[in-house]
Amino acid sequence: MDEQHLVATETHALQTISRWPLCLEDALFCHYPAMKLGHGPAVAFYGEKLTALAAAVCEEAEARGDWVVTAPPIYYLPAGANLLARQVYMRSAKQGKNVELYEPKLVRQAGYCGDGKTYKPGADYCKNGVEQRVAARKRQQENIDIASMAAHVRGKDVLVVNDINVTGTQQYFMQEIYARCEARSCRWLYIFEVDPALAAQCPELEFDINHSKIQTLESFARVLDDPLTEPTSRCIERLYAMGTAHFQTLAAKLEPGRRQMLCDLAVKEGCYGGEEFIQKMQILAAAGA
Repeated sequence: MDEQHLVATETHALQTISRWPLCLEDALFCHYPAMKLGHGPAVAFYGEKLTALAAAVCEEAEARGDWVVTAPPIYYLPAGANLLARQVYMRSAKQGKNVELYEPKLVRQAGYCGDGKTYKPGADYCKNGVEQRVAARKRQQENIDIASMAAHVRGKDVLVVNDINVTGTQQYFMQEIYARCEARSCRWLYIFEVDPALAAQCPELEFDINHSKIQTLESFARVLDDPLTEPTSRCIERLYAMGTAHFQTLAAKLEPGRRQMLCDLAVKEGCYGGEEFIQKMQILAAAGA
């Protein structure tokens, strides 16, 4: 693959954030925390809006008939962005658009088991400054299955759906990979894009948006127990990061089927092999017994 391959790039967002503090009660913000956890109605709220934006910016690709909808890479569990991409794909297909969905994968490094030595939580990424974000994305880039990605995007127009663009770090590194994979063009769709000057001053504003709702144990339990929730990697990480006492209280509030699902998803994600996590899975299994 030609590393000098150039990819035409565009970036679009439902809203640009240029001032802080924000009115977090506005509709475009207040559904965001639930979307990040995988709550279906919140995902659908943004999915409808992003599908309309996609139709407006992808007319040329649609005419060529090889428009690929994708999102940032994952191990097993989807992030909120992946659920949004699925929404855009599903809604576009229902409208008769000729699109395909591709979900790039990350590969665990040999020896990783998710114990106290190897587990690296990702929830604090939204608190990080630019240098920390760059380091994190460089590490992640090493784990992307590039051969699979190239097979799906080479010579095609790519629509990358994501939730927020703060510093542009993830887009920068992923754009390099799309160039290596020789994509024809790359359009990035976001809910929010943060003005660069504001992002430089307070990149942690993403954390405030993520945690503006669903702050209590009770509200989190309701989201987890809702059959309309498809738990994201962030959702599972938040659950297993809880202290033992709160974890036990929350587990007792969940239906047996949901408790088992939350155990199964943690195992499939492949990063919860440490003793602390295994104990919490046992708590889920025993709750209500």
